[in-house]
Amino acid sequence: MKLRYSKAALADLRAIADYILTNNPSAALAVIDELERVCGLLAEMPGIGKRVEFITDAEYFMAPAGKYSNYLIFYTLQEKQLIVQRILHGKRNIIDLFK
Repeated sequence: MKLRYSKAALADLRAIADYILTNNPSAALAVIDELERVCGLLAEMPGIGKRVEFITDAEYFMAPAGKYSNYLIFYTLQEKQLIVQRILHGKRNIIDLFK
């Protein structure tokens, strides 16, 4: 399955990297590498995510981001494509971010 990132997901990756870079540049690279690795894994096996019930206007799925499971990857499936819609820290008010 082809992997794509929405503009919002790319902005999320940049924001995550920028936030971590301020304190630990090598950790920022490790986190981004892991997030991208898990996104690639999801494209290979999209069924490992679980359905997001609070989003009703589209069928969204969610999976934790590997060893950085405090980050959550939200994605949709469209015509042999997995589209990463958002990558968010689990402590954020996620429901409000999807309104």
